[in-house]
Amino acid sequence: MTQLREDIISKLPDELSLKILSYLTRNDILTCSLVNKRWNLLSNDDAIWKAFCMQDWQHKQFTTMNLAHRLDLRHVVRLLNIREMKQLLELRKVKTVGLLEKSEWIEALANSTPKYSPAGPWLPKWKASYVAKHLDSKRTQLIKDELCSIKWKFRFLNGWPEQQPDLSCKFHEDYNNILL
Repeated sequence: MTQLREDIISKLPDELSLKILSYLTRNDILTCSLVNKRWNLLSNDDAIWKAFCMQDWQHKQFTTMNLAHRLDLRHVVRLLNIREMKQLLELRKVKTVGLLEKSEWIEALANSTPKYSPAGPWLPKWKASYVAKHLDSKRTQLIKDELCSIKWKFRFLNGWPEQQPDLSCKFHEDYNNILL
């Protein structure tokens, strides 16, 4: 059996190479990124990783089809478009009214980076979001913002009158609960 020693993928146009790579699994893509610089560049393309994100997140509750808002994306902020920046700022609960120039959006994004953002140089943006949301799914503790942003419902099985509705409450930042 003769071995193929010619890199066919590198001879193809980017669009065709990306189409071929789009049929591979995540593990295969990660392996391809180790072949050489060209394959690394192709396997880190945002289109491939956005497709993985859509495939994995479409049926998950409480997961949006946006970039991971807990990431520190300051080093790739110039690669983000205004729509992506607006989505990130809204998820971070930052008001965007009055932001006109891209530089203002970039500054607002940099200033709103969460304190407990996972470390790293995150590139490309969709691969970073994929990794961050995967790591997020393994967490066993809530952060304060998550605790305070969810409307909690308590359902009692025993000892609660049948005619009473479920007990609902929301936590405030000072960790007091308020019945709704």
